[in-house]
Amino acid sequence: MRLLTALFAFLFTAGTVAAQPATYITVCTTGCDYNNLQTAINSITDSSITKPYTVFIESGILSVDTDISIANKHYINFVGHAPGASVVEASASWFTNTTTGNLLTISGSTNLTFRGFTIDAFENDDGTHVKDFGAVISEDWFDAGESEYIPSDEILMEDMELRGSVYGWWHADPRPDNGRFRIFNSIVFSNHYALVFDTAIWHIFGSEIRAVNDGTKSQDGATENAFGIQQIGGNMVVWGSHVHAESSLDTIDQVIGYRSQGNIKGTFVGTTLHARLTVDGVSAEVEAFDIHSGAAELHLIGSELLYESATSDTGSTIAGLGYRGGASGTTLDLVGTDIIDGGGSGGSTRGDLVQVVSCPGPPVANNCQPTIRAAGSSIQSTANAGSKALTTTLAQSENNTNMQSGSATFTGGGSVSVNLPVALPSSDYRVLLTGNSLELFSVTGKTSTGFTINSAAPGGSSATVDWLLIR
Repeated sequence: MRLLTALFAFLFTAGTVAAQPATYITVCTTGCDYNNLQTAINSITDSSITKPYTVFIESGILSVDTDISIANKHYINFVGHAPGASVVEASASWFTNTTTGNLLTISGSTNLTFRGFTIDAFENDDGTHVKDFGAVISEDWFDAGESEYIPSDEILMEDMELRGSVYGWWHADPRPDNGRFRIFNSIVFSNHYALVFDTAIWHIFGSEIRAVNDGTKSQDGATENAFGIQQIGGNMVVWGSHVHAESSLDTIDQVIGYRSQGNIKGTFVGTTLHARLTVDGVSAEVEAFDIHSGAAELHLIGSELLYESATSDTGSTIAGLGYRGGASGTTLDLVGTDIIDGGGSGGSTRGDLVQVVSCPGPPVANNCQPTIRAAGSSIQSTANAGSKALTTTLAQSENNTNMQSGSATFTGGGSVSVNLPVALPSSDYRVLLTGNSLELFSVTGKTSTGFTINSAAPGGSSATVDWLLIR
């Protein structure tokens, strides 16, 4: 029995040793393979799809004095115990020493995963520097030998925490459609811009994207903003997440949960977008969702836009959904989405749906108004901070197989035919009618594609009848 036990212990020990090959590297202050993360990264020269590396960051704070770069390296897994337990933190010296302002730069690297630790370029910023500091920046990399730019691609942040003074994660690659980036079950936090990107495909699931500007951290520039997500390009889908922007700063300029800016695609499913201003006497723009410019294709499905202000704001524009000049090329679908005034009062302009600034161009309506199609969504108020009138079709309910509406005008006869905008599965539906004259109207000849409205007026009718179909 003792022989078997000893043999089992030997085999188990041998198996454990074999499971930690040279491609497994540990990093911590003392007692690990390396005490410097950049040195550990530099030691990896042959990682590939058949030889992936794991860099394990042990518990504790790994203080960093200089910038960290992952340039043109691939198939590396960076792993820690948990956010807040394993922490890569910019030291106070880093905020003085850094040449880039980026704690971690990912350039031209593919198939990198980051799991279970914190990257912090926030905590030790004393607010005295004139520089933009961030936790992570990803970008392309120039291969001088090949004379070509190599984009970053297939980057995964899972169970991570990114904290930066000005930005949490900034993706900068001027070429379109480069790379796929995923944020799962993570927190991305900053004072100014939590997440900014101008290209690539982004999948965000179950995460907190949060910007809270209280004016205590450094920045390069005088304008104070708080943006949860600023999407300048690319294609993004967000599921089950919270996108938040907040400020208690009396010099704040914009508090924006999400801004679409450019020819982009963005979809939010089961997500809350939240903008909150907690100080009075400010002339700011506060919007949970902002359509800035470009020909965007946007979808809000089963989500909510929540906006809040202080108790008696006097000068701010406050909106759940705002749009401005240059947004006329954008289409937004609101499906099962609520826009909610979460509290506070006042504001120079306040509403669920707001034209935030005057539209440029000639004095006609709709030269900056996006196409907003609503189905099963709640918009209870509109407001206009600009000089152009809101059009009558703004955010009206979209015709669908459950509900449709329209109008029909008689031309002197006793009946008028209606062709349905959307064909139905059957003729089992109800039609409500309201006319602009004192006549008796009825519906006959219902089919899946239309019906007939009849008038009992002697000698025919010239009335206009509004109809509403429900099934």
